[in-house]
Amino acid sequence: MVKLNIKPPRVNVNTKSGGFWKQLGMIIIGTTISLVFTLVAAKVTENIQRAKDRRMSAMMVMSNIERFARNLEDIANYMAPNDSVAAWLLSKDIEKLELMPKRTWITCWVNLLT
Repeated sequence: MVKLNIKPPRVNVNTKSGGFWKQLGMIIIGTTISLVFTLVAAKVTENIQRAKDRRMSAMMVMSNIERFARNLEDIANYMAPNDSVAAWLLSKDIEKLELMPKRTWITCWVNLLT
């Protein structure tokens, strides 16, 4: 353990020269200044941390949006062939669709559902 050699300030109690009041005033002023500096430093540090947190939150939101967009694009690419089959079926006349063999219908619907 390190022993610190700290001595309290000497206070002159001689009231004739005004030393006591002068020293008391200086102690109060010094304490006030150090308190103000401490509070300002804490506020600045807090503001810097808030800015970092906001930036991190924004980066996380942007990352989630990009991931969602990639997933949506993958789903669209996966569903594009099925959409083509459905569009093809819907573009045909009902009479022509009735002439199609049953096996073709089943294949088309299975492709749409998978």
